[in-house]
Amino acid sequence: VEAPSQSTARTELSVAQARVQHQAIDYDWVDPVRGRAVPVRLYWPTEVAPGTPVPLVVFSHGIGGSRLGYSYLGRYFAEHGIASLHLQHVGSDINLWFGSPWESAAQESEAVARVGDLRYALDQVLAGEYGARIDRSRIVAAGHSYGANTALLAAGARVPRGGQVVDLRDPRIRAAYLLVDTAKPEDLQARIGKFDKEGEIWRNQAREVLGLAAWRAGDFLTADRYMNMIFSDP
Repeated sequence: VEAPSQSTARTELSVAQARVQHQAIDYDWVDPVRGRAVPVRLYWPTEVAPGTPVPLVVFSHGIGGSRLGYSYLGRYFAEHGIASLHLQHVGSDINLWFGSPWESAAQESEAVARVGDLRYALDQVLAGEYGARIDRSRIVAAGHSYGANTALLAAGARVPRGGQVVDLRDPRIRAAYLLVDTAKPEDLQARIGKFDKEGEIWRNQAREVLGLAAWRAGDFLTADRYMNMIFSDP
């Protein structure tokens, strides 16, 4: 079910900056079966030759993220002729930083629900206005951190639980692109800390990585500081 509102933001890029112009389209879908909102942002390449099949990446954010995150990846893919559908998982999204319970976000039920979000969003985009142009043989699940787990499960990872095997594979997914960094916060700070300063083009990407690393290490004050820097960045 698609909400009636739809916002479209077109990004104009010079030839020096990119190969293909693209647009970013927000959809506010709701899965009626699960009663769960599935907001997404679709980065779509607008200069692909008519009749040319467009590959698709379905991207799942890490814990505390949103459909607006990892925009640099969405833009890059679209600039190179690849559509990128960025999910927002309402049980483990940006609202965790504003009072939503962390405990439920880390439960197995949420991990399963995230795969349901991916499946439903893929259903919707394939049935929508761009569906006929998407190359069904080149659909990839991608994700960072918690999102990497989502992508891996959708791609066919099988998890033993209670004497049974949990299999959430979506046969439409042909590959998985996983972004996982297990480095310690101090190591990441030494490697990318210089990029989180005002004026740096990659500052919010660096802040996201540093904030999530701090959260994994139990330093919630530092994690909160980095996330607030992202939210307050104009």
